[in-house]
Amino acid sequence: MTSRPHNRIALVPLKSFATAKQRLRAHLSDVATAQLVEELALGVLAACRPLPTWIVTDDEDIEEFAAHHDLVTFRPSRQGLNEGVREAYRSASDEFAHAVVIHADLAHPENLGLFEYNNSITLFPDHTGLGSNVLALPTGLDFEFQYGPDSASCHISESRRLGFEALIIRDSLWRFDIDSPEDLPRA
Repeated sequence: MTSRPHNRIALVPLKSFATAKQRLRAHLSDVATAQLVEELALGVLAACRPLPTWIVTDDEDIEEFAAHHDLVTFRPSRQGLNEGVREAYRSASDEFAHAVVIHADLAHPENLGLFEYNNSITLFPDHTGLGSNVLALPTGLDFEFQYGPDSASCHISESRRLGFEALIIRDSLWRFDIDSPEDLPRA
């Protein structure tokens, strides 16, 4: 049995700033929405330090953004959030012992890279309790990511399927993401 290094990686899925956050575009201009999404992403990416971080994307503009900021991208072979994260997670398993999947729209991303994640599965749901804003887990598992409606309960069920009782942290500042106009005061 080969041992893997005891280190972690952050995986941050990002799609085009120009098309992200459709619910916000009804209240903000396209330019203002794109700027907000980029600012949120930069905050999250900075807060991931000192963890090595891959931006998971299939968008050329995001790859240019990453290169401009000296960030690493992972381009999945298939489209879609779940497929992209799954492929990046599996690729990271060769080099890292633990992965932290972090959404790029957190209002208060402070200390993401400094948090001491345990060696099990840790979930930080959004403020509604439905979404999975931050999901930390050991690599090498046959974990099926299920982002979308009620992803938190899907990820809890998936953890149980694999024999883990996920640690769920509901009172973190990371529970506040920016998805809808009601969330804008937190931005």
